[in-house]
Amino acid sequence: MALSDTDLEGRLRDLRARADDLPPAPADLADTVRARHHQQRRTQLRLAGSGLALALVFLAVPVIRSSLDGQRSETAAPSEPTPQGEQVLFEQPTRGSLAGDDEWLAGIAALPVPLDQLGSTATDATVDVRRTAFVGAVAETRVALDLLRLSDGSYVQAWFTGSWQARPEEMVLVELDWAQRSGPLALVDVPDPGLRPAVVTVVAFPGDEVQVLTGRTVSASGETRDQWATMPTVDGAGALTVDVQPWWFSDTDVVRVVRDGRRGAAVPTRLTDQAEEAPPPQVSTADPRGLLDVVDEPAIEQAEWHLAMRYGSAADQIRLTLLAGGPVPGSPESTLLLGATFTSGATVAFSGVYVHGSSGMYIAFTETAPAGTALIDRVFAVVLEDTLTVSGPVRGATAEIYGADSELIATVPLMDGAGSSPAPSEEPQFVRILDDAGALVVAAAVTELAE
Repeated sequence: MALSDTDLEGRLRDLRARADDLPPAPADLADTVRARHHQQRRTQLRLAGSGLALALVFLAVPVIRSSLDGQRSETAAPSEPTPQGEQVLFEQPTRGSLAGDDEWLAGIAALPVPLDQLGSTATDATVDVRRTAFVGAVAETRVALDLLRLSDGSYVQAWFTGSWQARPEEMVLVELDWAQRSGPLALVDVPDPGLRPAVVTVVAFPGDEVQVLTGRTVSASGETRDQWATMPTVDGAGALTVDVQPWWFSDTDVVRVVRDGRRGAAVPTRLTDQAEEAPPPQVSTADPRGLLDVVDEPAIEQAEWHLAMRYGSAADQIRLTLLAGGPVPGSPESTLLLGATFTSGATVAFSGVYVHGSSGMYIAFTETAPAGTALIDRVFAVVLEDTLTVSGPVRGATAEIYGADSELIATVPLMDGAGSSPAPSEEPQFVRILDDAGALVVAAAVTELAE
């Protein structure tokens, strides 16, 4: 059943409150990232779970997350003895190509750290000990990490960057936040704003192997495979250049350590302002049905962005096709169905439901299908929220929706094989697509959504 404008906005407000009280962001992609980052930079929030398979999104882009979230109460607790066997990053020797340069170490230690930005409990007077954990050359820049232990037993991380030939006094503070005592820590930067590759610097422990998820590929059979790259390190610290959008590292499961042959916890990453403000991916979307004029551009940008975030470096090889979308007849809602074809020939689709002019969107991914059927001929019948979106062969003129016991429960007019309607009150089971003469074109089960 379709919702009125009032009912729908009420539901969005209620769900927004349950999604960690996140305020709505503007529709513009780049401005949204900047505004959201500066608002949350000092008090990070985390959305429960990292899956995008079936999610409710209230922003034009996902919120930048950090596994440091919720750690303030732990790090600010009174100092306690280190548990036996626990490694403390603060206690490790300085790493990096300039670790043996006393002038550099003294220069970095003299750089101011505005602790007042972290709250009233952190001041210069509360600093117990300050140590440089890393200082050295990283991808034609210089990077330094200072760790500060406060008198209450909490820890602070201060990251500095500079040009390749920068002197210590020319280094600039680019990230300041609380830190976990046990580490490891990582910084993501884009040294050249005109280039996309992100550089991730990780400071872990001697003997740790650092791995970075660079993307996900999909085989011809439809199997999704993670691509992990090993970061070159010296004594557990190093850097890696990855040809992905910096926002890829907003997922807390992208960087991890392997210790003693066992995979450890994910490494929390911090993004510099320059990384946060990197331009969105430039994606070309095919529009064989001429739907771009009836689908909100911000909604398409969200769909493209989510696909890029789901597949990382592999997103460059994905061909996108707008399969269906536009206002739902008799409803304030609009839908879109964006398909993706991988180099292997496998396909997947992104489904979204939104209100025209709103930054809120319900999103879901379909199950990935093996190679063999082109997206434009693949049958989709997606039920999401209170809408039903259908896409099939272009000669389809009507979609018949059947429920239990093969009972006809709805019909959806199609234009060139695509259309949408309010979802039927009964749960759909399968769809039959008919041509102008009423002849059967194809029949298929209702599309399953990925978990």
